[in-house]
Amino acid sequence: MEYMKSVESVFDIIAEPNRRAILSLLVSSQQAVGEIERQLRMPQPTVSKHLRVLREAGFVESTVDAGEASLTAET
Repeated sequence: MEYMKSVESVFDIIAEPNRRAILSLLVSSQQAVGEIERQLRMPQPTVSKHLRVLREAGFVESTVDAGEASLTAET
């Protein structure tokens, strides 16, 4: 039963259209947070909220270089 709950939560996470859009960008290339905001025309708090959910679920990895966070999709 625990397995089914985790599968359902994965589907809940990727069911959100903004998260799928972010993942689509990150699958093709590493992106800075500002670049994601600009390409998807989303405000920074919205992008940050979705990135946090994606990071906690293991879909996205972030690295910081020279003070700027870059993100990639986990493969």
